[in-house]
Amino acid sequence: MSRNAKTPASGRSDGDGPAKEEPVIAGTLFLTTLLLIMIFGFWAMMYVTLIHR
Repeated sequence: MSRNAKTPASGRSDGDGPAKEEPVIAGTLFLTTLLLIMIFGFWAMMYVTLIHR
């Protein structure tokens, strides 16, 4: 069994590892904020409607 001369003894080179990147969550935060604003708006509308009965 011959090994490539560029391969280190550990069997992995510096760039072979999985490149794990941080997931982009800007869209998720935006949609969650939008959902919470809609829930709060619906709650406020129902509160005002019921308080004036």
